[in-house]
Amino acid sequence: MDERPHLFPSGTAKSERYTYPRKVVTSPFKVPPRDDRVGHGKQLIGDVKDAIVAAASATSAEQRRRGIVLEFSSDVGFELAIQSLEYRRSGIELLNSRTLDDVMIATVFIPEGKEKYFLKRFEAYCFENDGRSGKPKNQKLAESIQRIKLASIKSFWTDKPEYFPELTTATSFEVWIKEDEEHRLENAKEFIRQARGFGVDVEERQIQFPERSVLLVTATLQNLLTVPVLFECVAELRLAKIPNSEFLSLSPREQREFLTDAINRISPPVATSPTVCHLDTGVQSGHPLLKFAIDPQHCLYVHPHDAALDVDGHGTEMAGLALYGCLSELLNHSQEVQLRHCLESVKIYSKYKSNQPELHGEIMSQAVSRIEIANAQFQRAFCLTVTAADGRDEGYPSSWSAAIDQICAGAEAEDTPKRLFLVSAGNIELADRHEYPDRNQTEGVKDPAQSWNAITVGAATWKATISEQAVQHWEIVASLGSLSPSS
Repeated sequence: MDERPHLFPSGTAKSERYTYPRKVVTSPFKVPPRDDRVGHGKQLIGDVKDAIVAAASATSAEQRRRGIVLEFSSDVGFELAIQSLEYRRSGIELLNSRTLDDVMIATVFIPEGKEKYFLKRFEAYCFENDGRSGKPKNQKLAESIQRIKLASIKSFWTDKPEYFPELTTATSFEVWIKEDEEHRLENAKEFIRQARGFGVDVEERQIQFPERSVLLVTATLQNLLTVPVLFECVAELRLAKIPNSEFLSLSPREQREFLTDAINRISPPVATSPTVCHLDTGVQSGHPLLKFAIDPQHCLYVHPHDAALDVDGHGTEMAGLALYGCLSELLNHSQEVQLRHCLESVKIYSKYKSNQPELHGEIMSQAVSRIEIANAQFQRAFCLTVTAADGRDEGYPSSWSAAIDQICAGAEAEDTPKRLFLVSAGNIELADRHEYPDRNQTEGVKDPAQSWNAITVGAATWKATISEQAVQHWEIVASLGSLSPSS
């Protein structure tokens, strides 16, 4: 046979936005009752017109030459018709959405010349009906909206509301820049250029997502508002996260200063607060950050252990995670912290004194009974953060998982209460984590995470910043917010 040249098609691909292929059956979208259809529609029209006038007279970055940003809010207890707030064909883009005090808020960018998009829809809502249903046109959109106003700098804040800084306080921010699919990084480059021209400190490094670029910016909000393209480019503002390595690299004296500052801002939980009971290697109840929430009398142990003291460290670390989340969040702000739950501990494991495998189920039962007897008046969730070393059970019941099922169901006796159990899914071995995410999807959960009645918890990662100069060439394995390679 004669040799034939290979075919290499070119120019045959095109980019399209993702569309879910199947119909999703959901509950009907609910809107608050609007007794005065015309009155409500005219109020929304007036809101939009007022925002346009306000934008034209603004003297800061809120005055946009290439568009305006509006903030939409719902009634208390209802949601906005989010999908109807965006119309990409006209460049109208939903920048972010969040819920504050049970009110849904959405921030939307509208290019110059497209302001009439919403005005026409609200006008149609007032006076036109749909030919098929007979209902007002754009009813879901209009009736889901309670108010519309010109966006402020706070409209971009998607972090915890209490972390929003004062206008004159120098702060490190994550600035999320919206990007056009056809002109990648143009907005980020323009923002960096103009921001630096107005004295804003912008790091050169950035994280890139399909429709967003994330920059690290240090400035006051007052200074940020002087950047002309701020409202044109930005989608979200968040408090920058200081990598844990920066705290770990501090001297003992500097670490003590951060610790003292945090301790002075912490208020202990009230006496009737619920508890999280850790079944792990014990807890160091005297730790300065934990002593607010744990009574040494509620640190117990079961055989074969003879003391509640944590000599491994794992249980204390897990207790801190349950109480505060990531400690860098606590150390990186200056707000008051009100603790909302207490801690308990029953030591069930130590690498220095291993349990017999067949005793795991019995040890669970003992641990639950002991803490319930010692601290009977509290409502609690049990947190089991140790698992078997292997996954050989492959999801089938074991004596350990069966014991947890029984404990959760309260099946020991007729008057036994039901319990809430959260169990770790287990870890991928360090040597196998480079196979992410394939290994994570094929590796089974570790015993007793196959328990039917417990809640099995894996891990997600928000640690995607490489700050050490020596490893700047490393690539991130898992993207921000996705499944952790260790889970």
